[in-house]
Amino acid sequence: MKTLTFEKNHCNLIDTSAPAPGPGQVLVRLRGTILDETHLTDYRSGELQAPYLVSAVVLQPGSGVIDFRRGQPVVTVVSQPLSQYLVVNKELLIPVEHDRGANCMFMGIALASRAVPYAEKYPESTVIGGAGFVGLTLSALLQTTTPWFFGTSDQALMCAQDLGAAHYKEWDQVAEDLERDERDEKGYGATLIETTGRLQERQLSQFLTLKGGTVVCATPPGPGSEVLDIDAYRIHYDQITWVALGPCGKEDVDGATAHLDSIPDTLITAQLDFDQVQYAFEELDAERGICFLLTDDAEL
Repeated sequence: MKTLTFEKNHCNLIDTSAPAPGPGQVLVRLRGTILDETHLTDYRSGELQAPYLVSAVVLQPGSGVIDFRRGQPVVTVVSQPLSQYLVVNKELLIPVEHDRGANCMFMGIALASRAVPYAEKYPESTVIGGAGFVGLTLSALLQTTTPWFFGTSDQALMCAQDLGAAHYKEWDQVAEDLERDERDEKGYGATLIETTGRLQERQLSQFLTLKGGTVVCATPPGPGSEVLDIDAYRIHYDQITWVALGPCGKEDVDGATAHLDSIPDTLITAQLDFDQVQYAFEELDAERGICFLLTDDAEL
């Protein structure tokens, strides 16, 4: 099987052995995933931090798994290197009706839709951290909020502006501004919706939220985010609240279909084969794309 690995400003698809599922786990075959500016940050740094929205089919349930059968289509979010074959805990798999690579989009829409109530609470004091598929989808779903946006790609941030963002900045610029800011009262909004799942952005998010504000983690964490170092001083004295929305359920994914008409077609720049992943990253890096749908339709 092919597994995606990163070096700085480069990626490789290397041949590896297919894993075996353990008790309570399921071996699945990748059908589709989305690459966006969140993964571009990994590509540029050479360090895997971002999770992946995944559509797949079940190949082999592990011992004790009776809820899934071979050939069953599923969706999930994975926090591991992207491979053609993935071992996933059964609790994180959500069955869907049809076997399509594009099903991974429903996972992203479901994650975004659950964050809408938090983003709409203070319509003029909301920040969306990350202009990847989940962040841009969230912006498209908002009815009254005109958020600030933090992101990596100018192309994606301009798309965020088209979707109603009031202001936007790149993460690097935000970090520099924060370092130079000598005010006691720092921050951009009462609510910051963190959509990247990356450790680096999650650590930064707590310093970009106003005193008494809330950081909402809308996306399950990627590799490393489970060891998040939170500034306890700011939580205690500035009353910063953290909210983790956790994994989606089947009802969230089923409900995502109702939001399809709200998602502009321009969010997906192109559909590419899985083995064109290097080309997709080159296009993202050159600001010639927003999100790419990668599909792998090879026979099981």
